[in-house]
Amino acid sequence: MNLPISDLPLFLLGTALLLGFSWKPLRHPGSHGFYRFFAWEAILALVVLHRDYTGGQIISQTLLIVSLLFLALGYGALLLRGRADSARQDGALYGWERTTALITGGIYGLIRHPMYASLLTLDWAMFFRAVSLPGFALATVASLLLQKTAQAEEKECLAYFGEPYSDYMQRTRRYSLPLLESSSSGINHSTPKYRPVTPLLRFPPTPPVPALAAASMPHAQRCRTGAAAWRPAPSRR
Repeated sequence: MNLPISDLPLFLLGTALLLGFSWKPLRHPGSHGFYRFFAWEAILALVVLHRDYTGGQIISQTLLIVSLLFLALGYGALLLRGRADSARQDGALYGWERTTALITGGIYGLIRHPMYASLLTLDWAMFFRAVSLPGFALATVASLLLQKTAQAEEKECLAYFGEPYSDYMQRTRRYSLPLLESSSSGINHSTPKYRPVTPLLRFPPTPPVPALAAASMPHAQRCRTGAAAWRPAPSRR
């Protein structure tokens, strides 16, 4: 691993490129693009810091493949189904971000932010590329910033799409697949209501025993019946 001071020129070059791409959202603090820039900066610092191969390469390469898969599925669906239109007025959005159709199919039917899922897996892929304590700190900061980015974008989508997006949030996860996340904001995990089970076999009621039958008789009849039961048997001569 190179010393941080030797990586500074590379980091500054990457920062200049990110600033050139993010100047519009940086003029709107609180927008999702504003937080996204700082998430990119943390990931850039991690990429520069962990350029050398010293960590768990199997984990890192697997996460990189997953990151590319999220990126391809998410960006492809955004271009094909998003119906970007410049009529959507938002100074913090670029042209390809000004979608006018709510995408609920494909990868967006499982998670709401596949693009941020791509950045999240890239983030930790670079951490496992050359595990270090500074790298862990940067990966954690980037993850928190991506969380903030996703929350800000959801507020923007709620403001634009309204109730349809609120319903969409209730049935999808933020950026983790169902097998990787036990719970998520927006999913209703209420206890299901069960109906009483009808028995398959019905048995006839048990006939009353003599004592219960006797108890149901009138008082006078019970006395006569009891006297007859205790009458001594006739003697034989």
